[in-house]
Amino acid sequence: MWRVTYLEKGNIFKSGLKWLTSDGIAKSRLKVKPGVRSELRNDAGEIIRMAANGEFKLFDSPYGEKPELYGEVAVMNLEKRNGKYRTSCYIKANQNRCSDMLIKPLGKNVDEFQVFRGEVQITEYDESNREYTICVLEEGQKADLKYNPSKIGR
Repeated sequence: MWRVTYLEKGNIFKSGLKWLTSDGIAKSRLKVKPGVRSELRNDAGEIIRMAANGEFKLFDSPYGEKPELYGEVAVMNLEKRNGKYRTSCYIKANQNRCSDMLIKPLGKNVDEFQVFRGEVQITEYDESNREYTICVLEEGQKADLKYNPSKIGR
């Protein structure tokens, strides 16, 4: 369960936002795009901090309900299988709960991934739903990943 713990402007519990329950919990399958800096936390201790252009949506994955992120997003205390960055791929910590990272779009179909603590594996799934690794980033490393839509289904 993901709870909104900070919105740059206004009281999150009286915001009237359709993607929140009355006690600040993000609803499933509704896109969270607050337009201001915000923070969400889950029961496992993971933290997602979004810049004003950030987006958050819960989706059903092979590993249960996970977040789909977009925009400039910092992820702290990354869980083993955290979720998906919308234009690129899946992100997960290679070790148990020890990764912090920043993701931001650099342009159309290009995203920058930077790891500040731990090690992060960036993966995707092929047409047969088999997971494969795109890259592994260690602490202090960054990578610019380009999504190529012409390669889908080939």
